[in-house]
Amino acid sequence: MNESWLFPLHEYQQRVAKIRAYMQERDISLLLIDQTEFLFYLTRFGISENMYRACLLPLTGDPVMVFRAMDERAFSENSWITDTVTFHDWQDPLAVLADTVRARGWESATLGIDFDSYCMTINRFQRLQAMLPQIQVKDFSGVLKQLRTRKIPQEIECIKQSAAANDQAIREVVAEMGVGKTERQAVATAFCMPTCRNGRWSRAISCILKWFPLNAATAPRSCVR
Repeated sequence: MNESWLFPLHEYQQRVAKIRAYMQERDISLLLIDQTEFLFYLTRFGISENMYRACLLPLTGDPVMVFRAMDERAFSENSWITDTVTFHDWQDPLAVLADTVRARGWESATLGIDFDSYCMTINRFQRLQAMLPQIQVKDFSGVLKQLRTRKIPQEIECIKQSAAANDQAIREVVAEMGVGKTERQAVATAFCMPTCRNGRWSRAISCILKWFPLNAATAPRSCVR
């Protein structure tokens, strides 16, 4: 088990099995997952949509993650998935996704898509259909949302710890703020004190502190007037 994982590998394997049971029930051979919360639920990688990214989960075989090359290190540190396809910023993410589907022999699959996903816009949906004309699309809405509501004991404990850390952060921010204090000082108080004491340390946090030292919190606001 990777130190950065919240839960052991078998928990993610069980999640895959539960999703596949619904896929089989709906006669779906390939599932596209792109909404942030659902990606985190399945892959342990929940980056926001700076560029389009998605996980392809076949009914049998390993899942494939398609994402921005810049995020490769963060993904490898946090996810259990090893089969990945990355793209550069000048490439079309949707075209790379379609190429991946064809390269894996899934171009005639029955593709499940969450029609409620805020990442699958009408434009993307239509482009994907044009790129993969043999694909039959079926709605997978509601399934992942329902599965995410069922929390295991470890998740509940993580939620409790997170809520306590956030409550402490708010208390310390309120105590530190006053006339003449800046928004940056509030951020420094909330992040660098309770988060570093109570949160999970990572290389990402190390980078933030390296490029945004605490004394930057007292600098004049250059972007806000």
